[in-house]
Amino acid sequence: MPSFIWKGKKRTGEYLKGEVVAETVSEAAEHLRKTDIFPITIRKKSSFFTMSLTGPAKVGPKTKISDNNLVLFTRQFSSLIESGVPILQGIQIITEQQKNKELKGILTHIKEDIEGGSTLSNSLRKFPLAFTDLYTNLVEAGERGGVLDTVFKRLAIYLEKMVKLKRKIKGALIYPSIVLTVAIGVVIVLLTFVIPVFATLFSSVGAKLPALTADVIAFSNFVRAYIIYIIIGLGIIITAIRFYYRTEKGRWNIDWL
Repeated sequence: MPSFIWKGKKRTGEYLKGEVVAETVSEAAEHLRKTDIFPITIRKKSSFFTMSLTGPAKVGPKTKISDNNLVLFTRQFSSLIESGVPILQGIQIITEQQKNKELKGILTHIKEDIEGGSTLSNSLRKFPLAFTDLYTNLVEAGERGGVLDTVFKRLAIYLEKMVKLKRKIKGALIYPSIVLTVAIGVVIVLLTFVIPVFATLFSSVGAKLPALTADVIAFSNFVRAYIIYIIIGLGIIITAIRFYYRTEKGRWNIDWL
């Protein structure tokens, strides 16, 4: 069955583009209208060099997807469910249009699980790094209460806000991170190259140095003599902290700090 590249517009005014599998252009257009997308252009995709480019990747419990892909899937699925599209058909539609191999592989597995009699929430739980406990528990509550469309709509809003907050935090940390990195680099240069020059100059004069100056020179000599061991020690400390943070107690203590 051929694939078609399309560009379209939603009722909200948002422009979208993607790929859909259909027999004809008319069938592709009808397929898009059912998903609340007004098609603007639809053209047949060339089959040259398209082998395995859009095929699902091998996925498992440790498969991750980006926040942006999760937000996009949740928003698309929310729109489909709200429009009255059945769960299985909605997942099939998103899978056909999906370009990310990891997410496409996950959705393929979820579709197969649902066809085998599994619930959507239990299918999502098989990919804990892609869908959090909060996500799957809310989906389960939506299934039991018959409000799956409302749950996915609220999940989409929550995830979009979370992504925006992450971007703000990362943006706010860029400047202090640069300042800290430059400061550490300057200190290393001073200790390993500049201070030894002054130490040689002071020793040639033979004058008694102030205690603070002598301590700085001694620290410089220490760093130059044991720089390799210092780097190894810092690496061990950072690795230990990262492993400690993976534990529940470690997360609480480090986050509190």
